[in-house]
Amino acid sequence: RGLVGSEMCIRDRYNPMNEITKLKIPIRIIGGTIDELLDFSKIKKLFDIANEPKDLIEVKEADHNLSSIIAYEKVGKAVLDFFMKYL
Repeated sequence: RGLVGSEMCIRDRYNPMNEITKLKIPIRIIGGTIDELLDFSKIKKLFDIANEPKDLIEVKEADHNLSSIIAYEKVGKAVLDFFMKYL
């Protein structure tokens, strides 16, 4: 049985497909192709409706936590590059 109030968790209150269209800032979406929680096609749909500037980093053979060493290195570089460009 879940925690009291768990039915009101964030994912129930905020739909990413609605919320992302409100953002007017640079967006970098990072997703793994073997994400066990979120199919990559949904990540791609989220990217498609996001406002510019935006980019999508597809991490092949990476799970939801991007836990492989290759994913870790690719994501680290992607995040650093994003910060260097926009901050």
